[in-house]
Amino acid sequence: MIFEPPVEEMVDKVGNGYLLANLMAKRAKMLFQHPTEELENGTKTELQIAAEEIYAGKVVIDDTQA
Repeated sequence: MIFEPPVEEMVDKVGNGYLLANLMAKRAKMLFQHPTEELENGTKTELQIAAEEIYAGKVVIDDTQA
């Protein structure tokens, strides 16, 4: 279960829980296909990194592709 970053704050950044779940899943899949050093070392999971990136604003939803 993810406690950091706070899920409620990530939902506020993204808009709703459904969008957050989809964004996290898509980013985690990308990380699975192209692992970072943290993943290769086993220090973090794909979902942990995706959550941190969303919380930091590094990953956002592209509203232009509707």
